Amino acid sequence: MLNALRKQEHLSHFTLEQALQLIERYRVTHSQWVPTMFVRLLKLPAEVRQRYDISSIRWVTHTGAPCPAEIKRQFMDWSGPVVYETYGGTEVGTATLATPQDALRYPGSVGVPTPGTQLAFYDEAGNRLPEGEVGEIYMRVNVYADFTYLNHPQKRQAVERDGLISVGDIGYMRDGHLYLCDRRSDMVISAGTNIYPAEIEMTLLQCPGVQ
Repeated sequence: MLNALRKQEHLSHFTLEQALQLIERYRVTHSQWVPTMFVRLLKLPAEVRQRYDISSIRWVTHTGAPCPAEIKRQFMDWSGPVVYETYGGTEVGTATLATPQDALRYPGSVGVPTPGTQLAFYDEAGNRLPEGEVGEIYMRVNVYADFTYLNHPQKRQAVERDGLISVGDIGYMRDGHLYLCDRRSDMVISAGTNIYPAEIEMTLLQCPGVQ
């Protein structure tokens, strides 16, 4: 794992070329990334990226934030079909998994529910929504233990509906795949239209002048 190698090499933070050097030197097969790492690596000049052999990579897990579909596709054009995405939270565990094939066939999706996972979507009034409509995501991963917030039982109760838990995200289901819009707390309503800053950020990240 890249994290273990990072400790062995005494790296205090993620550095682009050092990461590529480690992958090549130790023939790393599995690693975990966040989308910002993909963006920064892809902004390296092509001649720098081609300097390193990363063909040993078989599985790259990314999580922590949505990744622009185009960024994921560009990374796999370079690394091969190796990027797997997970979605969930500390409170609920891993709720969905997107394979490299999902990323190409269902761009923007964070995958399908993991075995035993229940997903549901609710509007602000607490009404359960049908598939395809945008709402707050509630979930339960049946193999994951329940939880409480220390000394805050009312906070625990506030995030539950019908036995399912919300981590504060908005999204929808289409063709059995989950799509995220943004954090509920980040959404802005203007002239009756929902504006999701995460979508704006994804677009800005692909602009040549933005690093």
